[in-house]
Amino acid sequence: MIDRTPVLRGYEESMLLSYAETLTVAVITAHELPPGAMSSRVIARFVIDANSLTRRADDPDALVDKTFRMIEAALDGHRSGRNSSAL
Repeated sequence: MIDRTPVLRGYEESMLLSYAETLTVAVITAHELPPGAMSSRVIARFVIDANSLTRRADDPDALVDKTFRMIEAALDGHRSGRNSSAL
């Protein structure tokens, strides 16, 4: 229903943007990442967007599994210093 209704899709998008900011802070805190790192925002946004992507997938469970592996790899890379805090 959300995907077929432009007004609902727009509302969902605005809500997800606000959640992404909150999640950015949580990711930074939980994983002891550098404050303000753009890569932390990217990770948070990816997590938020994964919901709408998996909703449309032929095999949502498999996509969720792949998504979590990608998120874990991004966090591991960030923590190991491969990503600059300026990113």
